[in-house]
Amino acid sequence: MEFETKLITRNDLSVIAFKGRMSKEAREELKKCQEEILNSESKIIILLFKDLITVDMAVYRELTMLQQEIRKAKQLYLVGFNKALKQLLIEKGIIRLNEVKETLEDALKSI
Repeated sequence: MEFETKLITRNDLSVIAFKGRMSKEAREELKKCQEEILNSESKIIILLFKDLITVDMAVYRELTMLQQEIRKAKQLYLVGFNKALKQLLIEKGIIRLNEVKETLEDALKSI
C-alpha cells in the first residue's frame, strides 16, 4: 500500500491523517505535508497514525523534522498508534510521549 496523507482543517485545528507505509518513497509527501501545515493558520496540529502500517528507518529524520517544525509555532498531538509502532518510535526518540494521545477524541479533550 502506498503512503497517503489527508489534511483536514477547521478553524484553528488541522488533522493530518497518515495511511499506508511510510517508507523512503514517502519523503516528498512528508515535505509537502510540512509545507501545508506551516502555511496554514491552524494553531493546533494533530497527526493521526491510525491507518499507518509501518514507519521505515529511512524516514525517521523526515518525521522528526516535521514534528520539530510544527512545534516551533503550533501545538502538536500524535494519536492513533498501534502499540508496537508507538513503542518503537518512542524508543528511537522519534516521538515525544507527552504529545501522544490514544485517540483523536482524547486529543480534542486536551485542547
